[in-house]
Amino acid sequence: MNAIATQQLTEIPFVLDKLEQENEFAIMDNGKHIAIIFKIPEVKSGFDKTVGFIKRLKALIALNEMRSEAEERGFLSEEEIENEIQAARLNG
Repeated sequence: MNAIATQQLTEIPFVLDKLEQENEFAIMDNGKHIAIIFKIPEVKSGFDKTVGFIKRLKALIALNEMRSEAEERGFLSEEEIENEIQAARLNG
């Protein structure tokens, strides 16, 4: 995927031309990827469906990140899980 610098975003004709040529590209700030711009499919509900898919994708990314962090910390044993359940029931 190609990228452009944030300074180029002020040049809207450039961004639109780039989008027409590439269909998708990354936005970079100080050499770091910060966003993706892509062309939305030209279908009846393209925008709404695309936004919904992006939201679901962001949630999946967050879930995968939480799972990775949990795996790094180590999983709870069956006994620890049962203790957590019992504590929640007592405090709930």
